[in-house]
Amino acid sequence: MAAVRPVRQRFRERRTLEPRTHGCGRKTLLTEVRKQRLQQFLSERPDATLAELGAGLDRPFRTSTIDLWLRRLGWRFKKLWPPPSKSGPT
Repeated sequence: MAAVRPVRQRFRERRTLEPRTHGCGRKTLLTEVRKQRLQQFLSERPDATLAELGAGLDRPFRTSTIDLWLRRLGWRFKKLWPPPSKSGPT
């Protein structure tokens, strides 16, 4: 009988026996506004460093955070080595 009481109380309060949805956890700091600003900054300066990108937003972010966000957006920071030849392939 002790197990029935919480179930009845839950039904009385919420009018359903369905479990609650997961609503907790840490929310991302990558808002749509920051996403657009980051993409705009990258299109203007594709050679910017992670530190410059972090400083160019509405508040400073660490380079590890910017790196994570860029990976989520599909950007990579891998330099091609050796750099492509201006005269074409040899």
